[in-house]
Amino acid sequence: MKPTRIALGGIMHETHTFAEVPTGMRDFEIGILHRGGEMLEQMGGTRAGIAGMMTVGEAHGWKLLPTLYTIAMPAGTIEQATYDDLANELVERLRATLPLDGVLLMLHGAMVTHDLLDPEADILRRVREVTGPDIPVVVEMDLHGNISLDMIELADAVVAFDANPHIDAYERGVEAAEIMCETLDGRIAPVVGIYQTNLLLSPQVTGTDDLPLRAALEAAWRFEDEEDVVCVSVFGGFAYADTPFTRCSVVATVDGDVGRARQIAGEVGA
Repeated sequence: MKPTRIALGGIMHETHTFAEVPTGMRDFEIGILHRGGEMLEQMGGTRAGIAGMMTVGEAHGWKLLPTLYTIAMPAGTIEQATYDDLANELVERLRATLPLDGVLLMLHGAMVTHDLLDPEADILRRVREVTGPDIPVVVEMDLHGNISLDMIELADAVVAFDANPHIDAYERGVEAAEIMCETLDGRIAPVVGIYQTNLLLSPQVTGTDDLPLRAALEAAWRFEDEEDVVCVSVFGGFAYADTPFTRCSVVATVDGDVGRARQIAGEVGA
């Protein structure tokens, strides 16, 4: 039997749109920038989310197909040419991995470029253009993501960090990959629903040991104990990225019932 073919990749940046100095390619180069097999060599054994995905993939005997993985430190708006180069490379490397059974991505959720307020949705849209609508795409995101409707419509499942400080990226990567495994095995058919609040929090009050996020996370975890609930992600948002969807939100992934997903997200976020 042929091994399951899973592509891995990601572009992550927490963009401060009020900062004067833009983020360029050099910022990604001095952060993390791994291409192809270098991603597996350099990120394996770390506590990064992508490493958690790799661990699960190796345990299940998947053929892991690395594309592009890069992170720059939080800073000003990304230069458009820099984003275009990185996104184009990720997509072309993804195209070269076809045929695929699934795609696992690391995205931040609060990235902004000179021309795009929602580059994560742009990446997901372009990934879908390569894979088509039927290949599952599971995304791990930062708790500080500003989540748009377009993002969730393009992903089969969304898993956010549960902790701030972000000490659980690896565990959430494991969770994302296990969701992929259950999807490919036919045990679940994940669908996603979102509730966007009218609450905007300063990053300084998005610690997950404190209110209000602690209460929301506890509600999310209670729902996750229910059989049809795949995961419930609480996003504190990133107030310093000025977009139309900058706010706290809740994203629920459930088995097969988008109405139920929206209902759960709304109850947690209310």
